[in-house]
Amino acid sequence: MISNSIRIAIKYFLLLILLFFGFLYLYKNINLVQALKSVPPKYLIIMISSTYFIFLANGLNFRYLVSVFGIHLSYKEYFGLTVSNTMFNYYIPAKGGNITRAYYLKQKQSFQYKNYLSLLGGDYILNIFVSAFVSLVLIGLVYITKKIFYYKIFFVCGIVLLICFLIYALAVKYLLHFSFKSKNNIISYLVQIINGLSEFNKNPQIIFKVLITNICLMIFLGIRLYFAFLSIGIDSDFFSILIIQSLVSISMIVSITPGNLGVKEGLIGAFSSSLGVSMPDAIFAASLDRIIAIICTFVLGFYYSRGLYSELK
Repeated sequence: MISNSIRIAIKYFLLLILLFFGFLYLYKNINLVQALKSVPPKYLIIMISSTYFIFLANGLNFRYLVSVFGIHLSYKEYFGLTVSNTMFNYYIPAKGGNITRAYYLKQKQSFQYKNYLSLLGGDYILNIFVSAFVSLVLIGLVYITKKIFYYKIFFVCGIVLLICFLIYALAVKYLLHFSFKSKNNIISYLVQIINGLSEFNKNPQIIFKVLITNICLMIFLGIRLYFAFLSIGIDSDFFSILIIQSLVSISMIVSITPGNLGVKEGLIGAFSSSLGVSMPDAIFAASLDRIIAIICTFVLGFYYSRGLYSELK
């Protein structure tokens, strides 16, 4: 058995490693850190405040989702787990930070891993749905106010929205409580995950809250990105920025690199060019948005992860 003192030493050692790589990233991108000096203080305050509300909306979203399974989290837990999960995502690809959050809930709340996977599945479906829906609404608003219609984006978001409805209908409406049994452990586990999705169908009020927090999340992400553009002298239309952010949110469901480093910036550059913003300017604004997010993530993530995970036995 590992003694308690050794266990504590290992935890602090891992946290120091996380901090080291965090500072290493900032050092390699020192030009972006230096660019913060030229950003007006009021813009910095707005972007940092937006980052807090992004974490809060994400945390509330997570709190509502786990409550479907009878788990009730305090502010320290739902907010702390959110920022810690985001921080760990910068070290583990494919949104690997979810592993640490699942581990915490398993140890602290006896929350089964299969239910956590069901939770993630429901979260992804709702997130994609909100992102596509918000994009369609914003495209309509841009058309009404500017008489500009983004046909390709409208078509893509319409298809995505339709797919979300089909997934919901198949996985939640018609596949409720699978009675299928298999000797294959993997298949049996997948069946249990699908059955876990049925819990969302029993709690429409919670689903409504999740949809609202996802919309708020999208707005705060858009605000931070909008002021990142303003910081480099690009006064773009706020609705257009929200469309970009919504499209990025849809595209980033599958994470390729740790924290989607480079991927998000490339997507913002690509989507921005289709909305009239040059790709180099868009990528620089996205990088500025990223550096603000990283600094806030590591400051809050280190504080909360040390407090939360040190409580585990």
